[in-house]
Amino acid sequence: MRTSLLIGLGAAICGGLALADEAPRKEVFYMELPVDGIAITHHGKHLLASGPAGIGHLTEPAIQNGLLLIAKLRNEQGEIVGTASEAEWFPNLEDMTVPWHATWTIMIPGRGHVVGYELEKVTPASGQVFAQVAAGQEWNGEFYEQVAVGPLPSGDGIILGGSGEFAGATGTLTEWARLHRMTPDGVMYGRIELHVTWTPASP
Repeated sequence: MRTSLLIGLGAAICGGLALADEAPRKEVFYMELPVDGIAITHHGKHLLASGPAGIGHLTEPAIQNGLLLIAKLRNEQGEIVGTASEAEWFPNLEDMTVPWHATWTIMIPGRGHVVGYELEKVTPASGQVFAQVAAGQEWNGEFYEQVAVGPLPSGDGIILGGSGEFAGATGTLTEWARLHRMTPDGVMYGRIELHVTWTPASP
C-alpha cells in the first residue's frame, strides 16, 4: 500500500473526526519490557534481541527486512487486559533514519480489536541510545519519545479498522517509547505505549 494513499486515508479520517457526533476517546495501553514480551523475531542480525530461544528467524529474501513482535498489553491502571502484535517492514536496513512501516493489532477480550498503521524511524535521540548499545555498552538513562513519525502530518499513526466495540472506529494509533535501560545483547527495559484516540462509528 502506498504511503500517499495512507496519508489520504488519514486526511479522510481527520475529517470524519470533525463530523462525528461523539467526542474522541483517548486510551493509553502499554507493555512493560521485558516482562510482558512474548516473542520477537527478525532476520537474526537486528540490534534487538530475538526470543524465546529457538524462535525461527525471517531469513528468506522476501521477508528478511521484517520484524514481528507479540506482547501482553496493560491498561492505564497497570492491569493486563489484552495482547498486542506488531509487524514491521524496513525499506533500508542499512539506514534506519529512512522511515519504515509498522502495523499494530490490539486485541482486548470482551471489547474487540484495533488495527493501526504508522511510519517509524530512528531519531537523533534514539540513535544515541542504539549507537551506545551497538558499541557493546549498556545504556542507562531516561528516554521518552514518540516513535511514530507519520503518516499524518502530526506524526501520528492511523486506525485502519476494528471489531467489536471498535468496529467502524476512526482516529489515531501512535506508539511512544519510555525506556531507562538497554543491554548490549539488545534487551530493552521500560515501556512501549500505544496511544489510541478513537471516535466510535455513528449509530
